[in-house]
Amino acid sequence: MIKKQHVVPRAYLKSFENENGKVYAFNLLSKKTNELSIEKVCAHNYTYELSNKEVDNSLEKEISKLESNYMPAIHKIIRDVEHGRKDKLYIDNKSCFMFLLLQYIRSDSGRVLMGRALKSLKPMDHHLDLNELNELDYYNWLFKTLFKNKGSLETYLNNQYKCKRPVIKVGISRQRNFLTSDNPVINIYMDEEKSGLYKLVLPISPNICIYFVSFSENEFIQDKCYTKPYEVNEELAIKYNQSVVNVANYWVVSKNKFDVIDYNLIFNRRTR
Repeated sequence: MIKKQHVVPRAYLKSFENENGKVYAFNLLSKKTNELSIEKVCAHNYTYELSNKEVDNSLEKEISKLESNYMPAIHKIIRDVEHGRKDKLYIDNKSCFMFLLLQYIRSDSGRVLMGRALKSLKPMDHHLDLNELNELDYYNWLFKTLFKNKGSLETYLNNQYKCKRPVIKVGISRQRNFLTSDNPVINIYMDEEKSGLYKLVLPISPNICIYFVSFSENEFIQDKCYTKPYEVNEELAIKYNQSVVNVANYWVVSKNKFDVIDYNLIFNRRTR
């Protein structure tokens, strides 16, 4: 029985630990900041189960297994960048995309938005505020029902990979650290002239983010390929951090103490 279940994997949060082996975490409910171990943030009791009385941790085990398969590709990017490989990185497109998408749909708001999209055939096109998470019990049940059969979640991720035809890009920020949250994937919509186009961005360390861009159906993609990382200037890093704060459910997480700019983003948080 797994009572405490993370909506963000600890192996992911570990990349945001400071020299004390902890993270700085701002709780959006209490409006307080604490330095905490990663075991104490971004987790709920029985997150993926039908109810506290009806406990079946098979989905949690399936998610953990998939993340263990995909996480090495994320760690490789971090290691390569930290070891000075800046001109060309060898990327496992498929594993990185599957990890990114899994983080997008497994969070509290991800499960609500996905459930709404399936019910109404509408896109997952906005962020949730805390009041909208009152529907979470139902969408937890729906998420569990959809993916309770062994292999069904992996099949869904594989189908999305084939449909989106993603190529993973890497961004490096040297002027400002990235924040993360209990809903770490941010959805960046393009301008109106490119209506319907978007990119999903995931900070994977305080200085590195990944995102995917989609190719057309006529273009050939490879599961693994080389890519040149791009520099994220301070202005863009702040914009990404604003989006991280906007989509957070309950926790905003940082390696370092939050500064004035970070708190300005938090207290000017927008959900629409």
